[in-house]
Amino acid sequence: MNMTHGKALNDKCAVVTGGGRGIGRAITKVLSDAGCRVAILGRSRESLIEAADTISDSVSVIPTDIGQPDAVREAFTSIAHDFQGIDILINNAGVFPIFKVEEATDAELSQTINTNLMGTIYCIREAVPLMRKRGGGDIVNISSESVRNPFPFLSVYAASKGAVEVLSMGLRSELQPDNIRVTTVRSGRVQSGGDGTSNWNPELAERFFEAATASGHMRFSGEGMSPETMAAAVLNILTLPREANADLLELRSF
Repeated sequence: MNMTHGKALNDKCAVVTGGGRGIGRAITKVLSDAGCRVAILGRSRESLIEAADTISDSVSVIPTDIGQPDAVREAFTSIAHDFQGIDILINNAGVFPIFKVEEATDAELSQTINTNLMGTIYCIREAVPLMRKRGGGDIVNISSESVRNPFPFLSVYAASKGAVEVLSMGLRSELQPDNIRVTTVRSGRVQSGGDGTSNWNPELAERFFEAATASGHMRFSGEGMSPETMAAAVLNILTLPREANADLLELRSF
């Protein structure tokens, strides 16, 4: 993809959760290409290292389970030491195990809410003081088209992302005095590989696709976009003049 922003974010410091794969990796690349120093967080050290080695030596790797508050504190302490502040936080990390609520295990429910909602909150809590030191910043929370049209077997996932969208709306007013912009990017289906579906139980996956096809959700979702398309949209948001705030951008497969 031909990016025209050049070094629009030169010397900015960014954090991308889930930066080793899919959308997060694509966002990391466009931020690095635009001049940012980037720290990528994720549970898989191997995927983070591989992404950093491929993208740039300005990308820092910090293995972190964002669903664990102590791990997030430790990660941002390291970032504060290395970067002396943060300008951009991309809350991209998420999980979407498929299950019907009546069949869900405690672990599935806990992981979905802890990662998608609490992990986002933990990262924002640690990032805001570091942004304030820099005179402001940008928080971009990646949501899902499931909020508008919840898929069967993904109702808890949709609920967690809906909560992130409400959180974003509240934070816009809360953080405006600190010159911190907050944007929700509601993502449609992305053909990213490494998106978590490879870990689905085959029997459950078959039931999910049957139900989602019968309900029309698969037709609604389309064939999927490239992660680079999503990354380009995020870069456009971040390079808007400071007089503007993109509250909600919904980007769906055409």
